[in-house]
Amino acid sequence: MKIDRIQYVLEVAKWKSITVAAQNLHITQSAISQSITAVEEELGNKIFIRSRKGIELTAFGIKIIEKAKHLMLTYDGLMEVANSWGDELYGHLKVATIPGTMPILINVVTLLKKEHPNVHIQIVEKGSQEIVRDVLNNHCDIGLINIYKDTKHHEDLTVETLFNGRIKVCFNNNSILAFKKSLLPQDILNQTFVIYDDEPINWFIRNFEEHHGNLHILFKTNNTDAIRTAIKNEIGITFALDYSLEYEPTILNGETNARYLENVDSTLIKFCLIQHKKQKSSPIAQAFLEKFKLEIRHCKY
Repeated sequence: MKIDRIQYVLEVAKWKSITVAAQNLHITQSAISQSITAVEEELGNKIFIRSRKGIELTAFGIKIIEKAKHLMLTYDGLMEVANSWGDELYGHLKVATIPGTMPILINVVTLLKKEHPNVHIQIVEKGSQEIVRDVLNNHCDIGLINIYKDTKHHEDLTVETLFNGRIKVCFNNNSILAFKKSLLPQDILNQTFVIYDDEPINWFIRNFEEHHGNLHILFKTNNTDAIRTAIKNEIGITFALDYSLEYEPTILNGETNARYLENVDSTLIKFCLIQHKKQKSSPIAQAFLEKFKLEIRHCKY
């Protein structure tokens, strides 16, 4: 059985469409149809059936797709080892990260590309829960997330704590909060908040409100530029983890101020590295993580 035929079958199963699969793979629809027929004949059973909804998996097909995914992971790992044999590294790496780490990751990628120009790295910025889903579904190789006290780790994940973080209040430097020597919980109860919608931040808010009273939240978003704009225009203030602020441009240029809250326990949020237990770390991932861990040693947190 040819490996490219398995790839075609997986792509059709993913999109439930031969047309979409052909477009994504840049081959003809007839080539995909012929490959599916060849695989079904070799296996002796139908993998797909046509319905009003499009292409559907048979009961046999569901079992085959599950095995095919594991087979492709093994094949990809085999090719990684083959391509990286010797001093040079080849291949692709996809990293998903929470906001705030991009300056560090740019440094890491730059160093890695100088040593291994044939490595291709993609970095996407998402919330922690979405990153966990991506790692579990093998949509990315490495996840960098926030984990809070009550988080339950999925059994298929390896989790490594890189450092602990504390929550800061972020506000425009013209805000009345900027003139206070210290910030207490009661100082922010009458403020309007714009919140980055990530579960560890939401957990902190729930914990804060339970002990100190409700906050006025204007909106939640996963768009960091929207939050920056709201703070710049003095529409609201926000919460952020200290380690995500080290390279924050609006703090570096003096537009935004950030302070810890007094009398609030916010030390239970961790910055963690996650990977899938069943997906062996490739030579590229190992080289990336080695440089990333070295780079974060220079951070304050």
